[in-house]
Formats: sequence, C-alpha cells, structure tokens
Amino acid sequence: MQAVLTTPSVIRIQKYSSYTFTAFLAAHITNTALLPLLLGSSAAATPYLLLTRPYYQSWPLAEPLVVVYPLFAHVVSGILLRLHRRRAALKRAGAETSADREKVGWPALSGTSLLGYIGIPLVLGHAGLNRLLPWAIEGGSSGVGLDFVGHGVALQKVVGVLGFSALVGVVGSHVVWGWAKYLGLNPDSTMQERGKRRRWWGVNAVAAGVIGLWAAGGVGVVALGGKVYGWVGKHYDVLFKHVPVLGDYVPRT
Repeated sequence: MQAVLTTPSVIRIQKYSSYTFTAFLAAHITNTALLPLLLGSSAAATPYLLLTRPYYQSWPLAEPLVVVYPLFAHVVSGILLRLHRRRAALKRAGAETSADREKVGWPALSGTSLLGYIGIPLVLGHAGLNRLLPWAIEGGSSGVGLDFVGHGVALQKVVGVLGFSALVGVVGSHVVWGWAKYLGLNPDSTMQERGKRRRWWGVNAVAAGVIGLWAAGGVGVVALGGKVYGWVGKHYDVLFKHVPVLGDYVPRT
C-alpha cells in the first residue's frame, strides 16, 4: 500500500481522470443547461439530449468508461494522496505510537478538495435520480427527458431547488479551481502577494461565470420548468414514488 501511495502515478491518475469527466461534463452542461437557456424550454432542448444519448448509453461500457471510472479514479486517488500526506507528516514527526499520532494534525484540506468531497453526495444523488432510478424501475432512462427534472422539483420545490443549486455551485467551483491548479493559474502558484489576489479574483470570476450560465439554464429553465401533466406526468410520478422518504409525499395519481 505504501508503494502505491508514494508513486507519482497516483497524482497523474487524479489529474488525467479529470480530463475525461470534464469533457463529459461540458457536453452534459451544453445539453441540459445551455441549450435549454438558448431555446427557452426543456421541451425544445430534449431532442438534442435524446440525439446525443446513444453515443454513451448504447454501448454498455461507454458510460462507465466516460463517467463512472474516471470519477471513481479521481475520488479514490485524491483520498490516497491525502493518506500519503498524513503518513509523511507522521514520519517527519517521528510518531510511532498511537498517542504520538494523535498529537499530529491531519494535513490542511484545501478549499478545492473540500468542495470535491461535498460534491460527492450531490453528484451521486443527481445520478441516482436521473439514471439509477429509471434503470431500477424500468430498465433504462430512455423514457426520461429534461422535463423529468422540472417535474421532480415541482413535487418538492424547496429540496429540489436547493439541491440542484448546491450541485451547480459546488461542482462548478471545484472544476474551475481544479483546472486553475492544473494550469498553474491558482493563487498558490505565485509568490507575489499582488499576483495571489489577482489570481484569486480571476479564478472566482471564471467560476462565477460558469456557475451563472449553468444555473441560468439548469436551474432557471430546466429545474423550474414546472410539473408535467398527462400520461407522461403520471409516469414520472410513478418513478418519483420510489425515491426514499421524499417519495412518500408524491401525490397519488
């Protein structure tokens, strides 16, 4: 385990695994936020989502290779690196007993890393509702469009809006700050105090722009698109009734 923790390959895994997921995220935001924002509604943007789905859902291994495995590798490698830094700190302090180890604090958690850890349950919840739930009940998500999100938010508006907004804000900030680190544009990459301030403001400005566009389309148009009626709405109600706890509050159709 120690050999694995100390190898530079873990750093490369964390870095390069984010490349694939970022590419998917960019395409996903385009389909689920930017196009709805440009076209004005979820209904108008849904055909474009359905057009691109076959590229990563028709082949069984496509989605795991593009989304699941890179995300898993990114998270696990980050945890391994943190454990390695902890081990290195204990070694420097000469902490051999459990009492000595308790006196040595854990390495400081950066804001970017903290956002990443907070984002894990948010991403899992989003994937669970939009992919795993339809798959578990119907064997796939081909019958779920962008209006599925708006329908769910309409059923539980406070939880839905807060959850979706948190997802956009946390993931958007984590990705932008992570890329700033990879590109050497984050504040810690310069020793000049003035340069640190300028970079801090610059990275936050980019993050605000990304989050603002994503939120305008993803939250403002899609999530607040309203409830779907007719047989499609009843179909969505059946799915949301299977959500733990919150499903108990879905009205009977």
